[in-house]
Amino acid sequence: MFGVVYAHELNKDFSLIQQYMDVINLWLWHKDDILEYDEYIAACKKAFPGKPIIQGIFLHEYGRADIGNVIELLKYQLDRAREYMAKGDVIGVIILGDREIKKWPEVASAIREYLQNQ
Repeated sequence: MFGVVYAHELNKDFSLIQQYMDVINLWLWHKDDILEYDEYIAACKKAFPGKPIIQGIFLHEYGRADIGNVIELLKYQLDRAREYMAKGDVIGVIILGDREIKKWPEVASAIREYLQNQ
């Protein structure tokens, strides 16, 4: 089972559900959390030892405002995720875009272009 966990929840006790979670889908709810990426990956690994992590990427800033996420922060997050994938600490990335692409086309376009140039 893939379990969604938000960065601000990592201090909770997951002992009752750990055995049922095969993969952790980690999402950084607040754009400010992106700059603490390393700390959140470490906390996730501590909370869910031995569990693979998939990094969730929001184009929308859900945490504090109704705005598109900051493009440079998203690029930073994708860069960090790539580094962690190379080390085997993160196994993949999910970009939430079902309604976010239409809502924030400039953010979606910038991320699409960024990914095409990698």
